[in-house]
Amino acid sequence: MGKDKPIPIILLIFAVVLFGAMCAVVGYNYAYLDYAGRHMGFSAPPSVAFLYAIPFIAAILVMLILAKKLSDKG
Repeated sequence: MGKDKPIPIILLIFAVVLFGAMCAVVGYNYAYLDYAGRHMGFSAPPSVAFLYAIPFIAAILVMLILAKKLSDKG
């Protein structure tokens, strides 16, 4: 195993953890917006919560691309 092998593995682990965090954040905000729309009169639909996934998806893609590039160099 070369010196550069742990870095792609760490990036992949971070990507998986970030995916889990994304699911938690989007799920929580969807549930909150659904509750607030029904009981508090919020006008935004719950589907707006999916916009919170955009920065997470961008970060996950960057980590996956970096992991692929670094693992190909070895």
